Amino acid sequence: SVTFSVTGTPSTFGSAEFLLNIGGKSCVFSMPVATATAFVGTLSCANATAVGALTAKAPASGVSFTIPYTGGNNGAYAGQVINSTGVTGLIATLAPGLLNTGNGTVTYIISDTADNAGTAEFVINLGGKNCIYAIPVKLFQGKIDSLVCTGIRTIGSIKSGIVASGVSFKVPYLGGNGGLYPAVSVSSTGNTGYSASILADTFKIGTDSVTFTVLGNSSFGGLASFAFTINGRNC
Repeated sequence: SVTFSVTGTPSTFGSAEFLLNIGGKSCVFSMPVATATAFVGTLSCANATAVGALTAKAPASGVSFTIPYTGGNNGAYAGQVINSTGVTGLIATLAPGLLNTGNGTVTYIISDTADNAGTAEFVINLGGKNCIYAIPVKLFQGKIDSLVCTGIRTIGSIKSGIVASGVSFKVPYLGGNGGLYPAVSVSSTGNTGYSASILADTFKIGTDSVTFTVLGNSSFGGLASFAFTINGRNC
């Protein structure tokens, strides 16, 4: 027998083939090249970049984030499926692949539906390093089918010459979608000097109400009227 010494650095894993010619004969000898375990020097979630945006209670579509690393060893990493924390309901998926030799990036695809608005976090473990990637989840635009103007209920009362305190009125709505509505503030007509306002908040899903707080004062009696609009619906 003759013995060949193998030297050098394989460029990737798989099968290395050698065409041998000796003594007037030839053959091909194949040697398997094993995959190195993935290793990185650093993994930087802080420098990650995101594509797309996430909205609460809406399925993620076209959303991903890419994390850079340094010191990759051309090793193979397995696929990953990571559930979000903080804002739950989302999944980040990494397809299996090979690290670069040196610097590179890996990209996670986000799918499924965020339960709420806030910050979704994913705990990333790759190549012996870990970090936490955080991505914002925004509220989606609120929508209602209608305001029930005939069902408005007043809490407390206002009297001329006395500053309004503990006075409000509740406005029922139908067909809320759980989304955000903006702050609203209106001044009274007829008997002027009063204001009614609501802060920005979210509609409940289905039927509920919003509560206007009444502030101000007037020197005479009479009817104080408030004309307001909430998400395109008027009373």
